[in-house]
Amino acid sequence: MLKENWKAFENYENNLNGRELDILNYMKDRLEANKEELKELISLNELSISYENILEAFQKEIDETSVYKKNSYWVITPSNFMHAVLSMPIGIVGIETTDTLQSIQMWLKAIKTHNAIVIIDEEYSEYDVKHFVLTLLKISIEKFELNSLIIDRVPYEESIDSDYQKIIKMKNNDEYEIVSKEATETELIYVEDEYFKEEVIKDQKENVKIIRGSYEEALKEINQKEYKAVAVYTQSPEIAYKAINEIVSEKVYINSSLQNTEIIEQENKEEKMELIGIEKVLYVVKNVIFPFQNIVSNKKDDNLEISKTLSKEESSNIPNSEKAEENKIEVGMVKYEKTFGILEKIKGILRKLFNK
Repeated sequence: MLKENWKAFENYENNLNGRELDILNYMKDRLEANKEELKELISLNELSISYENILEAFQKEIDETSVYKKNSYWVITPSNFMHAVLSMPIGIVGIETTDTLQSIQMWLKAIKTHNAIVIIDEEYSEYDVKHFVLTLLKISIEKFELNSLIIDRVPYEESIDSDYQKIIKMKNNDEYEIVSKEATETELIYVEDEYFKEEVIKDQKENVKIIRGSYEEALKEINQKEYKAVAVYTQSPEIAYKAINEIVSEKVYINSSLQNTEIIEQENKEEKMELIGIEKVLYVVKNVIFPFQNIVSNKKDDNLEISKTLSKEESSNIPNSEKAEENKIEVGMVKYEKTFGILEKIKGILRKLFNK
């Protein structure tokens, strides 16, 4: 596995703090500051693209709306669990291409999608336009005190398919071929904390695999395949957060039963997020379920330290499906007489949990 690139993915995910556009604009500034050098390199390499083409690629990425962690659906279940459907990054994505403009475009995609993007290049050289632009981009990322290995380039002959969560083989006219991990109907349970052993016993059945051990070792095994669903049992908020972000599965449950899979599949017949273009392969549309009651019923929990303010725009986007019967939701020992009061808390918890 590309360990350093995975570290960059983790670093970027945990420390970006909404600065994607700042980074892209700074990158564009660096490009413009090196305009003459870049034009000369393009000429020396006899490329069919121009400096203006590269500049347009930067502007296009700046102008496009990001769907990173966009949610299409989120509700509180009758059993006090939160269920959200979000577009999430995959991890390390290998891009097979020799095209200069495609390579630059995909490196820029890393900034907004939060994936580590590695160009796998049959024409690898340290004296071409790609290397020059990659160096500029890495310097820009480091300016924001982030790990620049979120973007990278390797020679084709040194690349190992198993190092990547997904490989995209680029062709002409924006067409591509995808090489993904083996998909399986098996579901997986990762037990980080034996406190939940009774819950785990209830989920033991055919086609369910159970693993234990450190999170780092478990993650390596989990991401070797695309499991139908993954349940993580832990009392660590850090591991819960990492699992939501780093496990490559369409269904990730935190301290929640695999029995939710059947419910989710029924719900998703009506509630489904549609991604278009390259976004289809750079994100996984992930169903996340985690216990809501345990979070808000403990007054000492850090998750209660949340903003109690919603803008008019935010409040108008709250789905009607979250309204409780007779406008009451019971959480722990507290009753909220108005739906809006609890929704403020839910929204805050979601934003804090998903670092938004």
